[in-house]
Amino acid sequence: MTADEPNGPEYATTVVRLFSDYGRSVIWLDPDPVDYAETSLDDEFIAELKAWDRYARLALDPDLPEIPAHAADRFDREGRVLALRLAEELGAAFEVERRRGERYRSDGDPLNPGAASAFLRLVERARVG
Repeated sequence: MTADEPNGPEYATTVVRLFSDYGRSVIWLDPDPVDYAETSLDDEFIAELKAWDRYARLALDPDLPEIPAHAADRFDREGRVLALRLAEELGAAFEVERRRGERYRSDGDPLNPGAASAFLRLVERARVG
């Protein structure tokens, strides 16, 4: 296993993954989704993340006969915006990966120091756990 593979050492320490799945959250510290209540992100941002997830489940449902291109484009654009925002919220200590090869990292201090501290605690708990 290399540091770039999911569940590798890098994912257990600095990479926060952002993707819609059938977990309880779109935020992941591999191998598990992160409960929003543990993130210290503000309620408005959490609502945006949940709305993005709901949109994915409704508009991009694989059981639909055809997924409209505009739905996939909207999901992609919104996901990029959310990933960038999460990276800025957490600061330079973390990278946010939206899909393999697409990562975002802030160059500065976290815009939300409480969230950055919460994620550092989650990472530490994952290391011990």
